[in-house]
Amino acid sequence: MTSSSRSSAPRRVAFALALSAVAVGCGPKDGLKELDEGRAAYDVRNFEKAAKLLEKSLERAPDRVDALLLLARTRLDLGELAAAQKLVARASELSDDVDVKMFAAQVAWHAKDFDAAARGFQELADNARLDPALRAKAWAGLGVVEMARENSHLARLAFLRALRLNFKDAAARYHLGLLYRDAFSYCEAALEQFQVFVRLEADATPRVQKVQRSFIPALQKQIAAEAAARPGAAR
Repeated sequence: MTSSSRSSAPRRVAFALALSAVAVGCGPKDGLKELDEGRAAYDVRNFEKAAKLLEKSLERAPDRVDALLLLARTRLDLGELAAAQKLVARASELSDDVDVKMFAAQVAWHAKDFDAAARGFQELADNARLDPALRAKAWAGLGVVEMARENSHLARLAFLRALRLNFKDAAARYHLGLLYRDAFSYCEAALEQFQVFVRLEADATPRVQKVQRSFIPALQKQIAAEAAARPGAAR
């Protein structure tokens, strides 16, 4: 046997062993299987199961940013804000991806750290290199922050900027409707935003159902009552 054939023999054996391991289901423990299963559980809102699977995925790949981010979302949906904050902080250390920045701003809003939330949303909203729909989402987030701060006019401007970039941004439509109804008493304008919001949302989420069954009928009733009370309405 030549020296070259002797040196290649160990590589052939290792390759054969690797193939054998894959064949019996003993592939690399990279956490991808648990991540995919956790994502599927999250999509059907089984948050407890999703959290367990994502934790297992991160045991095998602690620095996987997509798993960190999804687990942070899951913890937030479970009402575990402190856990979500820790996870998104870790993801932010590992990546400056726009999805991480967006979610970090959202978590800051939930934590009522409105300054941090505003900075995060504003950075993304001002970045002209980003996709317009993503910038619109950031403007909508900034509008929600300004609503929480009771800066109604700044909130309105933020929502209008969001819709200028993406007129189909459902979140901007919904919150602008709330703003018109509650801060400005613009009933007709609020009704229009809620009606567009319902048309944009394909799924009958609890929010959509509330708008359809409560917000829109109440505004229609109020608008009709105000119209009937105007001088000369009887004619």
